[in-house]
Amino acid sequence: MDDNAENRLKNTIFVVEATSFEVFSLWKENAENSFRRQNSVSWEQMDGWIINVGELYGRPCNISTLWVRIEGQLVMFYYPCSQVADSAKTDKWIDEHFSGRWDNNTRSARCDAMNFHMCLKAIQEKKGIKFS
Repeated sequence: MDDNAENRLKNTIFVVEATSFEVFSLWKENAENSFRRQNSVSWEQMDGWIINVGELYGRPCNISTLWVRIEGQLVMFYYPCSQVADSAKTDKWIDEHFSGRWDNNTRSARCDAMNFHMCLKAIQEKKGIKFS
């Protein structure tokens, strides 16, 4: 299987809209290998890609993606990174490639950085664990 965004999303448990600074802040607050943590979760940063999700007025709409393994579960972080952004095109691309659910399959496995606690709860639910 090719390692690309579309294939990686098939194994992703949660998608989080977050800038690189927000991802750093989430790592700092939660990862066991950070210097100032509230939680103690394993956090392994992986690579990602720049994905073209469409065009707006003839200009590309791109998102930057980054994957992290949190407690062994794949989580994708993304943010718009082109001169123009179109959240509808971004949402459409994600919907085409990701259908994750959590909370006993009642909620979409997507959030923004402010609601990252939902991602952590989804990981706890999947793994049947509590974070310290």
